[in-house]
Amino acid sequence: MKNKSVGKTEKLDYRIFLNKDKHVRASTLLELLFVIVILSMLVAILSPAIKAARDISKRAACICNLKQIGQMTIEYSQENDGYLPFAYHLTEASWDGFATVNNPAWYVLLAPYANIRTYNYYVLGGPAFGNWLKQPCLFTCPSQNFNYPNSVPVSYAPGTRIATEAPENGGQLRGKLNMINNPAAKILISDSYHPCFFHATHIFPGGAAYSAWHRHGNGANGVFFDGHVEWIDYEKAKSPHPYQIETGGIFDPYK
Repeated sequence: MKNKSVGKTEKLDYRIFLNKDKHVRASTLLELLFVIVILSMLVAILSPAIKAARDISKRAACICNLKQIGQMTIEYSQENDGYLPFAYHLTEASWDGFATVNNPAWYVLLAPYANIRTYNYYVLGGPAFGNWLKQPCLFTCPSQNFNYPNSVPVSYAPGTRIATEAPENGGQLRGKLNMINNPAAKILISDSYHPCFFHATHIFPGGAAYSAWHRHGNGANGVFFDGHVEWIDYEKAKSPHPYQIETGGIFDPYK
């Protein structure tokens, strides 16, 4: 008896493979979408933690800057008969009298201690755009962005009362380190809105110093006259009333 199947060619049903291919493609697409959803969820969860870690790192670097600035201030004072590198000129008005030809800005006086080039009484680097500082320096807070080259990438400043409440000396109001009442409780230099000075009476909503006192979360960094550095809460630093200062407080150096 002959086997009828011998010599017959069976036809393949290609639809089986096409359907399998569609199933594979659909599965792959679903898996890809699932991975994308999971990754999106992880990014949403981790982003605040990553930002917080960056902010902590920037705050730590800022504290390190201010620590060095405090040490340089003490060294400057020791080499200059106890005087502080910050004064108010009674007749020269540039930069409101806090940085003039005969009274250079505080950061210009301290720049040589950090090997930072200066050009004149307020410019860091050279005389022209191409000679200005091309990157952040010791006076730059990592949380403040500047465009470079920059002639004054300075994020910090002393409070005005350090100068304006000091005795006169040669046409300037300039204090000495040993005149400060309770140096461990008075701020020397802190985060600032202006490179040459800051008004502690303006630390209130809408005041010029408000944003600087929120540079590191709800506060700012400051170096005290004894050289130690702290993060200071805005609530502790804010003006008791607009354009007023707490008598004997952290910004009132001689009382």
